[in-house]
Amino acid sequence: MTTAGRLVIGVGNEYRCDDGVGPRVLAELVRRLPGVRLCVTDGEPGRMLDLWTGAALAVVVDAVRDPGRPPGSWFEVAVGGSAELAAGGTHAAGLGTAVALGRELDRLPQRLVVLAVCGQDFGFGTGLSGPVDAAVRPVADRVHELVTGRG
Repeated sequence: MTTAGRLVIGVGNEYRCDDGVGPRVLAELVRRLPGVRLCVTDGEPGRMLDLWTGAALAVVVDAVRDPGRPPGSWFEVAVGGSAELAAGGTHAAGLGTAVALGRELDRLPQRLVVLAVCGQDFGFGTGLSGPVDAAVRPVADRVHELVTGRG
């Protein structure tokens, strides 16, 4: 299956510990997804819209705060026409805002999938906590499945 019109967006800041999981997953995918657009962003809604507008598939990887789930656990959300994204992200105006704005402006990708990784440490510093670091490979595997049409 072709990867044209597909992109992966890693949201986060590598200098805020677990918030750097999005960029880390993209680093894992560089060699595995040649020809696929891989973009790192801070999650600002306007930048998100610019990145995914016109895409057939956009996969977004982001860290979330979710006290109900253990650090390093992750979940997948397929964003549809009326789906709402829970406000659990780590950015003031983040993914939920971008989705709402994209819906209003008719600038959502044809298919949008979010892989959210539950973090525990969002303080200043580099490096992921152990549980979040352990999630990088399985999340990257899932992104690979989504983008190549194998999952």
